[in-house]
Amino acid sequence: MKLRRVFICFLVLCQAAIAQNNSNVWVFGRGNVLNFNTTPPTASTTSWSSILAPSHNAINQEVNGSNTWCDKNGNLQFYFLNGKYYNAQGTLLPGGSMTNYIHSALGSGGIRLPIKSSYFCKSFRSDTIFHVYEYNQGYNNTFIDAAGRFVRVNAIVSNGNNYSVTTIGDWTGNNGGGTFDNLYLLADPISQENYLFISEYIQGTRPDVKMLRVSTLGNGLREINNTWLYQQFNTALDFKIPNRNLIHYSPLFNKLYVAKRHGTSTNFRRSRYIHSYSYGGFGNFIEDTIAFPIVSPYTKDFDTTMTIGCGFFSSDGKYLFLKADTSFYPNDWAHIFRYDLTSRDSVDFVSSATVIPLDTAVKHIELNDLQLGPDGNLYFTYGGQSPNLNDAGKRYVGRIVNPTSSDTSQMYSELKFVTYSPYSAFHSFPAFSTDQSMPPPFTLLSDCSDSVSFNFSYKNIPDSVWWNFGDTTLGSLNHSIDKEPVVHYPSYGKRYVTVQIWLHGDLINEIGDTIDVQPSPHVTLLNDTLLCSGESVLLDARQGFHADYLWSTGSSDSTLTVSESGTYWVEVQNFCGIARDTFNLVVIDSPKPTLRDTILCDEWTYVMRVYADSADYLWNTGDTSPSIVPQSSLNYWVKISNPCGEIVDEADIEIRRCMCNVWIPSAFTPNGDGVNETFEIKVDCRDFDFTLDIFNRWGEHIYRQTSLDKPWDGRHNGEALPKGFYTYRIQYWGRDQQGIRLKEETGTINLLQ
Repeated sequence: MKLRRVFICFLVLCQAAIAQNNSNVWVFGRGNVLNFNTTPPTASTTSWSSILAPSHNAINQEVNGSNTWCDKNGNLQFYFLNGKYYNAQGTLLPGGSMTNYIHSALGSGGIRLPIKSSYFCKSFRSDTIFHVYEYNQGYNNTFIDAAGRFVRVNAIVSNGNNYSVTTIGDWTGNNGGGTFDNLYLLADPISQENYLFISEYIQGTRPDVKMLRVSTLGNGLREINNTWLYQQFNTALDFKIPNRNLIHYSPLFNKLYVAKRHGTSTNFRRSRYIHSYSYGGFGNFIEDTIAFPIVSPYTKDFDTTMTIGCGFFSSDGKYLFLKADTSFYPNDWAHIFRYDLTSRDSVDFVSSATVIPLDTAVKHIELNDLQLGPDGNLYFTYGGQSPNLNDAGKRYVGRIVNPTSSDTSQMYSELKFVTYSPYSAFHSFPAFSTDQSMPPPFTLLSDCSDSVSFNFSYKNIPDSVWWNFGDTTLGSLNHSIDKEPVVHYPSYGKRYVTVQIWLHGDLINEIGDTIDVQPSPHVTLLNDTLLCSGESVLLDARQGFHADYLWSTGSSDSTLTVSESGTYWVEVQNFCGIARDTFNLVVIDSPKPTLRDTILCDEWTYVMRVYADSADYLWNTGDTSPSIVPQSSLNYWVKISNPCGEIVDEADIEIRRCMCNVWIPSAFTPNGDGVNETFEIKVDCRDFDFTLDIFNRWGEHIYRQTSLDKPWDGRHNGEALPKGFYTYRIQYWGRDQQGIRLKEETGTINLLQ
């Protein structure tokens, strides 16, 4: 991308061009209204008053200047209609009734009038809004005075509740009241001055261009000697274009476009060109090297029979629209030609010449004014069978749909889109200042921080664009070359966003605007958390802006305090969307002792087990698990640690032989030989509690033993019993894994002699 020159748009020019302006209501003509807040626009009327008496001969020649002033949001603040200023409710502003007659027909039947001859403009020095208009000196009972015309500048100031109007001054020109065309108010932020740009001429002579300083500081209107104006326009302005509006400043391109006649002949059918001048500051323009020839789109060549009527520039500076008549078709058929001012050179400009179709019923002399509406369609006033203003047929508003489309097949006309009362729709639509006519550099299709969608306003102009989204934290994402980029901002709030416009390898402008990014809900609860019993945690979903909240508990507060284990969620919602997050809470107790002193039997498998939530363990054996199997009699201890505390738990473990094996002999010989003399029970445990009972074969109980050291010697009541079989029953207590249990065994004993 080659950079040749950089234009900085620092001149605001009040002019008629209004391609996509913010004004949604037009008030014009004799109280006509077009409301663009509906689709399609709806027509109505508002009250207006004539300066002339109803019986006056020239009343139908009365031409009404009209302007509309809206705020940045397109809301109607006040308007100028037929010499009076009204607020949005149609009430006359204080000081808002001008006694001078507004410009009219030249003589009783002439049509020598500029299309746009009144404008609003905002001052850079203050909140003052200036307004300029052209008016006739007076009238008599037959016709409006055709002599000198004058220019008046008024100041409109708000007192907070309403606006009031005061006169700054009048300009009578070098000839004591000449003919004035191409009135432009300029507000220059560099010099902080307000300038009035006027083309003045006497019929049949060359124009004389003037620049006046406009001020509320007591000096009113003062002419500025500017040799540049004379050098550029003294021999160049095409004053032979009737009803013309062919001087236009484009803030987007920082250029002044002028229709200039080539050649010395005064024949208004001679060749004409569009010249452009780049603004150099403080009222000086530098002529560009390229001039664009105005040719007939039918032949792509000069047509010496072509008659050019009113012209209109789109406010973005891309298109020139001309009302024209040509011999290529019958001379009384009105044609609208379109030219592309963003053409690379004159060849491309000629190639871009396009015919916008109109019905053959519309004659050249009937079409009065052209203007692009806020909806992007081209509107025109027309009607009547003569060029005179006192023609009852001048009552229609037509429109051309899609006039800026690159696909010409999408263009079509709608005649008699609106029909007003007779005489009421002649001459011009309201003229708008650049503040209103220039669309912002971009609009926001969505303004939520999660997805800010930009819509570039001048898609048909640049080859490329370069965005700066005003947030360096975005890194490389702070820039884009898309014409409809989407940006995810890290936070809401104001940013100043700029976009560079590149055309034919040149950076033609860098424009910007402040955006207010709306908050998108974002919620991030705490990380999943562990708490000790008796503690709580605050879950905070507050956004710092209005939002609706819903917790899993049913609460609609922005915060929630929780102290029990569980899963908690919250939903946060506003017009930008819904955010949700989940939080898991685990509540635990501090470690508690659980071990007990225990006597174990060596036959058992015993597990010493402890437990605490989220704990670490260390046994005196070196083990780190929550359980161990003791292997010997010992004092065992374990250190238990978790986030809620630390304890040492201990127990004495004794391991002994607990299960008793009992051996009972089957016979014994109490014969005095010293061998096997007693019925002796053998056991292998330390503690053995038992009861041994002996019965004879008739079931008679003959002996009981409860101690191992007193075995039975075969006697009963001191006497030896006879040999034979006796029955025994032994009952004893033993310990196993189920605890101490009573066991019983029976059998027979053979007592031998």
